[in-house]
Parts: sequence; structure tokens; C-alpha cells
Amino acid sequence: MCSWTDLFATLNTDGMQKHLFYVDGSGRLLTVNASDVNATWGIPVVVWGNTAASGSPALAACWSLSNINGIRVYLGLQAGSVLEIGYDFAGNNSWVSGTRFSNGDADSGLACVMSGNSTDNYVNLYMRDRNSGNLLHYYELNSTRSGASSHGWVEGM
Repeated sequence: MCSWTDLFATLNTDGMQKHLFYVDGSGRLLTVNASDVNATWGIPVVVWGNTAASGSPALAACWSLSNINGIRVYLGLQAGSVLEIGYDFAGNNSWVSGTRFSNGDADSGLACVMSGNSTDNYVNLYMRDRNSGNLLHYYELNSTRSGASSHGWVEGM
């Protein structure tokens, strides 16, 4: 029997494919997909085999074609930080680890929000600072505007 500790679902951009992310009892991040809203769930696939913080509310996912052209999952690690794991729709069909937010609190919730317009698109990530307890906001810009440059994560207000 599977022991699920955290759940989060995200919907693919075509409005049909469903993705469910969860941390199992061994601390692994898994995903299970369904090809449309009426389809049965597929076989779970391990996304991250290292130890996530089992029982942590720190699990969030975002997707976009324009912002990141893929899926990003953020989860609390047993070591106390928050890790970004990404899947690029145009990439090599594999999950890769991204930024580690060392001051993120693995024992608190996370929120991931996409925002922007036709040229400037942002990934916004909200979490609690594990040292001060204050709210942290990070954002990442992906721009197609002439003369603008995309950048990595920036700490916002």
C-alpha cells in the first residue's frame, strides 16, 4: 500500500492532461498522469529520488508554455531547504534539479504563481524564511521584449 504524505495537482496547458505530485512514505517525489479528465491515472513515476521532507506542507507546482515552457515543482527537503525541480516541454524528457532555496522553510507551505503579459513573464515563488519566519518572495523573468534580458531568481519584496 502506498503512503502519500503530500498532494498537489496541476493541469497541463491543453486543459486535458492531469498531473498529480506527491511525496511517498520514503520521501521520494512522484508524479502520476492522466491523459484527459476522464482517463484513469497512469503508473507513478519517481521525479526526485532524494529525501524530501515527509509530511511537509512545502509542495507546490506550476506550469506554463510562455513563462517556463514546462513544469516546475518546489518541495521542502529533509535538510530544511526548498528545491526547484523542472521539466522542459521542449527538452530531453527528464526532470532536473534547479535552484535550492537554502533559507526556505521546509516546514511551511509554498505558493507558485505565473504572471505576466505577451512579452514579460514571471515565475513567482512564495515561502517562509526558516530563520526569521518572514515571508519570502522570489521571482524569475523570462522576456521576449527587444533589449530585455531574462534573469535567474531575484529576491522580491
